[in-house]
Amino acid sequence: MKMFASRTFGLIISVYLAAVISSYSYYAWSTSWSRVKAHHQQSSPYPVCKSRQPSVSAPHQNIWGGLADKEVAGIIDLLHQHSTGLNLTTEDRAGSIHPELLVPNKSDVLLFINKNTTKPPPRYARATLMFGATPNPFLQDYVIGPLPITNNTQVQPLQFLYNNAGKGKVAVDFADRSEVLQLAKDVGLSVVDITKLLWDGLGLQEALAHYAGNDPVQSGTTYFDSKPGVGPSVVTLIDGGFERQTMGQMAIKLIGALGYDCPTYSTYLNVIYNQGEIFHSRPNAICEFGHFCISEHADKSRLYYQEHRFYSKVFSTIANYDYMFSYTFFLDGSIEVSVRASGYILGGFSANNEEYGWNIHDNLSGSIRDHVLTYKADIDIFGEKNSLQKVEFVPVTTEYPWSNGAKRNTMKIQKSFIQNENEAKINWAPNGAATYAIVNKEARNTLGEYPGYKFSPASNAVFLTVLNSSNAMNAVNFADHHFYVTKQKDTEAQATHPYNILDPIEPIIDFAKFFDGESLDQEDLVLWFNLGMHDAPHTGDLPNTVFTTAHSALIIEPLNYLDLDASRATSQQVRLNYKDEKV
Repeated sequence: MKMFASRTFGLIISVYLAAVISSYSYYAWSTSWSRVKAHHQQSSPYPVCKSRQPSVSAPHQNIWGGLADKEVAGIIDLLHQHSTGLNLTTEDRAGSIHPELLVPNKSDVLLFINKNTTKPPPRYARATLMFGATPNPFLQDYVIGPLPITNNTQVQPLQFLYNNAGKGKVAVDFADRSEVLQLAKDVGLSVVDITKLLWDGLGLQEALAHYAGNDPVQSGTTYFDSKPGVGPSVVTLIDGGFERQTMGQMAIKLIGALGYDCPTYSTYLNVIYNQGEIFHSRPNAICEFGHFCISEHADKSRLYYQEHRFYSKVFSTIANYDYMFSYTFFLDGSIEVSVRASGYILGGFSANNEEYGWNIHDNLSGSIRDHVLTYKADIDIFGEKNSLQKVEFVPVTTEYPWSNGAKRNTMKIQKSFIQNENEAKINWAPNGAATYAIVNKEARNTLGEYPGYKFSPASNAVFLTVLNSSNAMNAVNFADHHFYVTKQKDTEAQATHPYNILDPIEPIIDFAKFFDGESLDQEDLVLWFNLGMHDAPHTGDLPNTVFTTAHSALIIEPLNYLDLDASRATSQQVRLNYKDEKV
C-alpha cells in the first residue's frame, strides 16, 4: 500500500495547454452518498469512514510549464534585434514567430527529480522562423535560452533533434508561403510528470489522415494535423453560457446547454496558447470529472462498490474534422488513452469509384481514409533500466501426471523478451493473443515476478494501410506498425515534425532512422504507439461522421507491480449489507 500511495495517490498531472490543473470534486456523489451514509449510520454496526479532502503538494516545481507572457515577449523582442543577425521583419510584413517551450532533456530532468542537484534544468524556447527574402526560401527552428532573457541568452539553430541532412532546415516553395505561416508545432493535450513511472509524459505526436480515390484530388490528399496545430484548434466545451468556437471563426451557439460535452459536475480549465506572436485564451477547453466505478461486486447479502475513474478530455476542430482526445486515470494506476473522430467527410464523384467507397448521395462517394494518431510514452519501472517482455497465449497438446497418459488440448503462455530495436516494430497479435509489457528484470517483486506496466488496445487500433505512400513517402515511417519500442535518447525526443510534410522524401525527422539495432535489454525504453481507424463513410455519416465507431484506445496498466488491488485503499467506496430487501 505504501508503494501505491507514493506512486499513484501522489499522481501529478501537468498539461501543456494549461498552467494549473484544478482539483475536481465528487459533487455527483453528494446527494446519493448522503442518503446512503445516513441510512448506514442508522442500520450498520460498522464505523463510518471519515470523509475529508486529502492534502496534496507537488514534489518539485513544474519544469514543463509553458512559456509565460513575459518570456514570449522577451523572445520576440530578442529575435528582432540586429545583434542576432536574423534580419527579421514584423509579423504584418512577413511570417509569424511561434515560440514554445523546448521540453528539457530527460538526462537533465533526472538529475533534478532524483535530487542529484537542487537546480532545475534551465528553460529554453524553440521558435520557427521563415526566411523568404532569399533565392531559396527556407524554414528553420531556433533554440533560445536560457530564459528569462538576459545578456547570457543565446539564439542558435536547433539541430540536435533532427536527423535529416538539413539539420532543422527545410526548403519551401515561396508560392506556399500562406500555408507555411500556419505552422504550429503544438500537438494538443498531453500529460507529463505522472510520477517517475511515466515521467516524460504521454502525449500526441501526430494526427495523420491519408485518403484514397480514383481522382487526383482524393488520391493525393494526406493531412498532417500537427501542421495547422492540434493545440490552437481546441474549442470551448459546451457547459452553458459559452459558445463553441473553431479556428474557422464559426460558432455553434448553444447557450444554456448544460452538460452537453461533459457531465454537469465537471471541473473546467482554460487553455492558453501562443500563435502569431500573441497569446490566445480558450475558456473552458478542458474538462475533468469522475467517471464510472472501477469495480463492483454483489452477492446475496451485500453490494460492494468502488469510486470512479478520473477523466480528462478536450476537443480539437481541425479544418473539416473534430477530434475528442481523452485520458482516463484509474485508482490502480492504469491509464487509458482514447481518441474519437467526427466531422464533415471529404468525398469525391461516385463514378468509377466503387473500389474506394460507398455511393452515399447523388453522385457522391465517401472516399476511404486512414486516421493514424501517434503517441509517445516514456515508462520507467523502478529506475530507467527496463526490458520489453512478450507474453503469448498459445494452443498446446500436452500430457499431465494426472491425465493417465491421455493427451489434453489446452493452452499455455510463452514468455520471452524483445532483444533489440530491429525486433521492436510490432503489430498486435491476431485474437489478442499476445501482450507486451515494460518490466524491470533486476527488481523482482516479493513473489519473484518481474514488475512492470503492460499495454494493450482497449478499442480499435490501426496503422497505415498504404505501403510506401506515394504522397507521404518517408514522412510517415512512424505509422507503418501498431507500436514501436526504442532506446531512449535525448536526440530522439519526437517521432515526427510538422515540417515533415514539406519534404516527404527527406523529412526533417525520419522515424525509421531511430532503429539501428541497439539492445533493449535493461535499457531506458520509450514506447511509441498508434491509435486510429479505417474509415469508409456510409450514408449514416451524412451530414457528419459519428463518434460511435470512430473510436480508438490503448490502456497502460500495472503488471505484477502492486501487491494487490490498490484501489481498495480508497475511502471513495461503498459497502451495502442487505437482507429481506432491506439495507
